[in-house]
Amino acid sequence: MVADGPKVYAGIAVTLGLALIIGAFTWTILRAKNAVHVDADEGGVRIRGRDRIEWVSYRSLTHASTRTTFGRVTLQLDNRAFALADLHTPAQYGVIQGRVHAARRRQASPQATSLARGGRALDVWLSSLEGGEGYRSLAISNDELLEIALDRNADVEIRAAAVYKVLRGRDEEAKARVMETVHPLMPPLVLLMVSLGVRPGQWVAGLDEADDFLAREDVEAANRIKESRLRVRVAAGEELLADEGPSEEQNEEQRRQMR
Repeated sequence: MVADGPKVYAGIAVTLGLALIIGAFTWTILRAKNAVHVDADEGGVRIRGRDRIEWVSYRSLTHASTRTTFGRVTLQLDNRAFALADLHTPAQYGVIQGRVHAARRRQASPQATSLARGGRALDVWLSSLEGGEGYRSLAISNDELLEIALDRNADVEIRAAAVYKVLRGRDEEAKARVMETVHPLMPPLVLLMVSLGVRPGQWVAGLDEADDFLAREDVEAANRIKESRLRVRVAAGEELLADEGPSEEQNEEQRRQMR
């Protein structure tokens, strides 16, 4: 009976070892299944997983950090934790906290605040911007509009409205300056407003990817508005120059920037 003692202990050790291996393997599978890909754009964090597509603005956050356990990275956004699909922490995760602080420090003027969406439907918001509601009454200068449009730390809604106002205005130099800054990692709403500010059919880098992070009703409303404007131009007999769309080089550059 005494001789059986070591065998019993060995059996227990083997069983515990197998349990640990199975547990670790199961944890790895579950973690991989729930892991997400994260991109830090100018105005927030894009989160994409098997069952999740979400955009979180820096301004809505108070804290962001990462931790690494056994080579796996977890991103902490306030009280929410996201297991990352990447094995190592990309440099972009290190800048999220800085961007959170920068966004929260940025205070909009009363004039600029009047441009915010305020929960309105997209077409109602655009109508107010086109009609000058708030904009004219508070006399926002063209210089301030351009400054907001170029400020990546500005409130996303206010920046999107300023971008739209500039692109729909008559200052060609201001328009060119805004278009020079357009790239796939602008906030999704800003990219949507760029597409509404330029001529119908003009390609906007990153818009297809950004659409995934926008409310479906906003995407559908934007498409209706573009189609309506296109019909008006056709009815007016304007010559339409069909965009060729992105080249393969542009597509590859966009994919590279989105990684």
